[in-house]
Amino acid sequence: MAFARAWRREMAGRFFGVADRRAASASRSDQTSLSGHMSRVLRIMNRSHRLRYTSDIVRVRTDGVKMNTPHVVFFVTKGLSATTRVAIPITRRFGSAVHRNRIRRRVREVLRHEIEKLQRPLDIVVIPRRDVVLAAENAVRLSVRNGLREACSRVQQ
Repeated sequence: MAFARAWRREMAGRFFGVADRRAASASRSDQTSLSGHMSRVLRIMNRSHRLRYTSDIVRVRTDGVKMNTPHVVFFVTKGLSATTRVAIPITRRFGSAVHRNRIRRRVREVLRHEIEKLQRPLDIVVIPRRDVVLAAENAVRLSVRNGLREACSRVQQ
């Protein structure tokens, strides 16, 4: 239990920053003053930026460009909506729901920074490999960055 609390605190520090973490623990009226960073975070990976339907995920996996990296596998195709949408499906072989959600959050955080840099809307399916669990954050970030750039350049051709 203490490990989970410490892990959440650490992730909140990475995700919101020190100043924003203090503000996040303040009252509701104070949270509205976080318009800069908070609104940008919510705008980038909210529900409209997710591939939610199985039919969309199957379409991206069958019609999209496949890119293998050491930590994840990308499937990328042209987007059908006005925003870039992402799906991170994880099978049960990764463990319990807690472990799967932790992996999903880790990959989503790396993707959040890379999606900002895309020029046009894409539909992306990211399938993590087992190596992502034990890999260093910088290695995962580099792997995702290079794989996404390569896949996007293939789609745009």
